[in-house]
Amino acid sequence: ISCLSVHWRFAEELTREKGKPMIATGYLKSHSNYLRDVADHKGHMLCITQFLTRAISIPCEVVFPYTPKYTRFTIFYYWINALDQEVSIYSKKQEVDIPPGKENMTAIISYDYETKPLESISSTGTYYCKVQWDDIQIKGKGVFVLVRGK
Repeated sequence: ISCLSVHWRFAEELTREKGKPMIATGYLKSHSNYLRDVADHKGHMLCITQFLTRAISIPCEVVFPYTPKYTRFTIFYYWINALDQEVSIYSKKQEVDIPPGKENMTAIISYDYETKPLESISSTGTYYCKVQWDDIQIKGKGVFVLVRGK
């Protein structure tokens, strides 16, 4: 299946405790015409990039209560390479303002990060986002990316 832009969504409820944050969904988007999706035996989606010169966008949708405790957090993007090593890609501190009248209501905010173009088959691995608050860290399910040459 070839397409201009493909999204994979993985619903993952990491915590449903009232008043606690979570990463609701994570998905991977590629700006490649040469992308197809394949499910492995566990049902995880594989992203097969046939040309190496394409970047991927790794969004992270964060769900949290509009309370002072959870409006400050850090988002980390990283991948696990073929040697099972965690490789940092990017991190950013976020401070979200609480809109008037929204205190204690649920916020759902998406954060995108676009990688550099994939230049080597060694970019194969599982790509993740995780969010760190003062007292809790939540990791998304991740997406496996298999990079192929021309």
